[in-house]
Amino acid sequence: GRHWSMGQSGVLVRSSDQGRTWEAGNIGEPLELLDMHLDADGAGVLVGLDKLFFTKDAGASWNADPAMALPLSWVQAIAADPAGRYLLVGAHGSIVRLSEAAAPR
Repeated sequence: GRHWSMGQSGVLVRSSDQGRTWEAGNIGEPLELLDMHLDADGAGVLVGLDKLFFTKDAGASWNADPAMALPLSWVQAIAADPAGRYLLVGAHGSIVRLSEAAAPR
């Protein structure tokens, strides 16, 4: 299976061999990366401290939508509900649903 790890300065690493080897990458922005969610079809969202990045190719590339205003400050985590809608978790227990227009489909 595929495994991911992320951290500071936009660093994102992945393994496709159960963690035996890791491929390093970087999203190109010096942000703290906090969480991600990838769907079985390869669409996904990566949570940066104050920005979201989207993929449609299982994480081979990540792109931010510069026009998108986050509905929360300090986004900390992301999850998907059973219908595949993304939920953002922010500071002070805030939870909001990412709009259908913004979701990476």
